[in-house]
Amino acid sequence: DWYALYPVNDNEDYVITTPAGSTDGDGWAYIGHKGGATQNGYNSTAHLAETLCPLYGVATSIDASTPVSFNMKHIASVVKIVVTNESESPLTVNSITFTAPEDIVGSYFMNFTDPNKVVCTATETSYVSSTATLNVTGGTALNKGEKAEFYIPIKPFKAAANKLKITVNGYEKTPVSTADVEFKAGKIEAVNFKYNKPAPSGFATTYTSNVTMTAGTKSSAAKVIIGGTEYDAIKAGTGSKKGTLSIKIPAGTTKLHIHAAGWNGDATSFTIEGATVSDKTITPMSDDGVSGSGTSFTLKGDPTNYYKELTLTGVTAETTLTITATKKNNCRFVIFGVNAE
Repeated sequence: DWYALYPVNDNEDYVITTPAGSTDGDGWAYIGHKGGATQNGYNSTAHLAETLCPLYGVATSIDASTPVSFNMKHIASVVKIVVTNESESPLTVNSITFTAPEDIVGSYFMNFTDPNKVVCTATETSYVSSTATLNVTGGTALNKGEKAEFYIPIKPFKAAANKLKITVNGYEKTPVSTADVEFKAGKIEAVNFKYNKPAPSGFATTYTSNVTMTAGTKSSAAKVIIGGTEYDAIKAGTGSKKGTLSIKIPAGTTKLHIHAAGWNGDATSFTIEGATVSDKTITPMSDDGVSGSGTSFTLKGDPTNYYKELTLTGVTAETTLTITATKKNNCRFVIFGVNAE
């Protein structure tokens, strides 16, 4: 019997030696990438190849003297996100995220001893992510009513109804579904996203803060620069350690307005603890300007894309909220423009 996995790993120590997966570090491949994929232009599938979309093949009962040929099959599934602009303003898509209840992109050991079903096991929890990111280049403005398609390779899985999250340029929605959605290997599953982001409140463009923010573990005071003006911020996390920070809010707070930009290249998310919050886990967009070893960051993207309005309940006394990265590796972010209302 003969087994093939494509593409071949560049490091010969990691080339497949068994179709049953491995505990010795060999036989793994990427599905998508936790650092994100890039689609050039709308409606393009050109990026669905090579390391992002691995293939496997099995040829049985072939003796050593007979030439071997494989009918290669896809391991990955693909989610097609169809974005329709329903807002009054033109929309140029530059970033999309797709978040599932389990890990869906990263590096996996591939077990294809059963030729009809590949079992994908994460090489390490820090090398996979439940959020698949697609960076979009070369996009043009979509007017109201126009739509475009975006393709993201992911690990096959089944999602319960209403358990997925999608962001387009930082605007987050949960697609409404009445049944489970299965993303099958070798198949493209379409999910619709209606971009009807409401006009931002005044807080969306307020980059100062009316609360006290305190850096915690592996965090430090920082600055973000927007339009040439510096604003106070906190940078949280390192490349290998998760960061924390705290925010003190007054009694009676019912809304928290917060700006959060993820580190360039990181698949970032963090949780908010200390009160009942409408959205406990936040997955911020990354910004090309949030990188490097310094503590001053010039934002490259539209800062309103990093804005979230959260609803709080039960804040009857002065309360300290704690923000914590969801994982230790490559989960860095900056927080600024935090206002309690």
